[in-house]
Amino acid sequence: MTAAGFLFLAVVLDAWSRRIVGWAFSHDLRTQIVLDALDMALAARKPKDVIDHSDKGGQSTSLAFGHRCKAAGVRPSTGAAGDALDNAMSESFFATLKCELIDRHRFATRAEA
Repeated sequence: MTAAGFLFLAVVLDAWSRRIVGWAFSHDLRTQIVLDALDMALAARKPKDVIDHSDKGGQSTSLAFGHRCKAAGVRPSTGAAGDALDNAMSESFFATLKCELIDRHRFATRAEA
């Protein structure tokens, strides 16, 4: 949250290296945010035979995201609805980000964040 309103972050986390290999910010939760994060990850890693595991959010279950995954040779996978432990690595990243950065700083604008 910024003084100017919400700012959303989508990430692609490489489970093997535990690095964020793609990310995107947006003021809304439209599908484009996950497409941008996936595109960044694909450009950075050029993966072969990988699985994208995400929650059951509308962005990652959208037709556009499914088509982008198919075109890139990425197999989409979703966890159980409402089960935070099903995507624990990502949940842990966001908990750390919130604790170490967001809860300690106030941002006036989305650009500043």
